Amino acid sequence: PNFLRTLKACNGKYIATCEGDDYWTDPLKLQKQVDFLEANPGFVFSFHDSCILNQKTGEKRNRIGERNIDSTVDLKSLIIQKNIATASLVFRNIIDFHSLPDWFSKISKGDYGLCVLLAENGPGKYLPGVMSVYRVHDGGVWSSSGFEFTKNADLSFFKYLLQYFDNQALKKTISAKLKWTRFNYGISHIRQGRLIKGLFLAVANIRLTGDPRLRTPPRKIASALKSRLISA
Repeated sequence: PNFLRTLKACNGKYIATCEGDDYWTDPLKLQKQVDFLEANPGFVFSFHDSCILNQKTGEKRNRIGERNIDSTVDLKSLIIQKNIATASLVFRNIIDFHSLPDWFSKISKGDYGLCVLLAENGPGKYLPGVMSVYRVHDGGVWSSSGFEFTKNADLSFFKYLLQYFDNQALKKTISAKLKWTRFNYGISHIRQGRLIKGLFLAVANIRLTGDPRLRTPPRKIASALKSRLISA
């Protein structure tokens, strides 16, 4: 609710998000992103890479790093793989936050939902460079949540999107993402010793065709079983 109240209070041309446990690291971050949007009116939002910092261990890794991602992000790309850290997002203030879809108030992944609503209005652009930090710590709402909570939040989110969109090609992508999500949670169950539940989820959601990023190869099941037997 506080997130929504804040968005409703914004009256500028652009909105930049930075939640309480994150921070920006580049003094020119906002200028770079606004300059891009000013020069490219066809784009609705921009984002960049972010450093993920484990507050307890001090370990750091970049969210995107050297991975090859879509530099122009549309709805399909966003549903397949969200690479947008909340503190990296700058977008045009074009959404009516007083009249949002019903599902928005029911999801736990508010930042992902926001990006979906933005991508409905036009594409986003990835600007290379690390300009923010996401802190993982015990007090973080998402990072401290348990396995079952995050699993159910993921599945519920994509189920809402499946009901929300009418475009058949997009619905096909969302359905594939649901299978991919269930499969990978099955793999997590296997690695954590819940073999029957994990195998059921993984085997039922094997997907060998379609977008390579959403395929779920059986060899991953064998690898999870092997690692579980070794650890046991």
